[in-house]
Amino acid sequence: MGLLRRKPAARPDQPSPASMRVREDCLQILGARAGIAVVLPDRDLRVVLRPVVAARPRSILLGHLERAVRPGRSEARSRILAIIGTVLDTGCRAGELCHLRVGDVDAGRGRIRVTRLPQHRNLHAEPVTETVALSPQTQAAMRHWLTVRSRLVVRDAAKPAGRKNETTDALWVSVSPSGRSRPGLPLHFRGLARAYVREIQGLNLDMAGEPGWEPLPERMEQLRRAIELEPTDLVDATVLRRAPAPRIDGDP
Repeated sequence: MGLLRRKPAARPDQPSPASMRVREDCLQILGARAGIAVVLPDRDLRVVLRPVVAARPRSILLGHLERAVRPGRSEARSRILAIIGTVLDTGCRAGELCHLRVGDVDAGRGRIRVTRLPQHRNLHAEPVTETVALSPQTQAAMRHWLTVRSRLVVRDAAKPAGRKNETTDALWVSVSPSGRSRPGLPLHFRGLARAYVREIQGLNLDMAGEPGWEPLPERMEQLRRAIELEPTDLVDATVLRRAPAPRIDGDP
């Protein structure tokens, strides 16, 4: 019973290079603690990167963010547009998105503070905090999401709204119960990934008629890897901004 409802399982005999790196790191840590020399077989653990989202679809998508404030926009769509704008401007990863707090957003100056987390095998790297300027389109999407979020995170509707009457200070929160007791709870890695895939599918359908549009991949990694940052001021490099995309022949 229930076999037809089961999701297809991953191939345990064909782990991804990333999974193998994690397993080997764990074995080496356990071996070091136990005083045992761990000898690992030679493996080809090269990661095959998927192609990044091209400049033209990114430009179309950035323009679409301005529609985030239109009446009738769902809470989930408002959230995903603000998330996409943040990724387009900062190139941050999903884990870094989950670490963002409302206090990291400086809406008045149009900036966001992102903490870059260590990646891959660099176990000794320390997190690095960067301040990144947000584009006008992302600022509009973010302001709208913050308004939506303020309604979702109210702990007690009978009390005045404010930081002391919020369920969390996380920037990205759930918009519907979805098996939980209530909306307004922090989105963690898996929840953010599921929400991203679900809303990207709908966004691709909505944008299908746009000239030059190419469907967005369901992996955020292919969007963020296309982003490069540069200092906003060559004298003071404390604030970064998204570097302009290279010009493509035929662009206006």
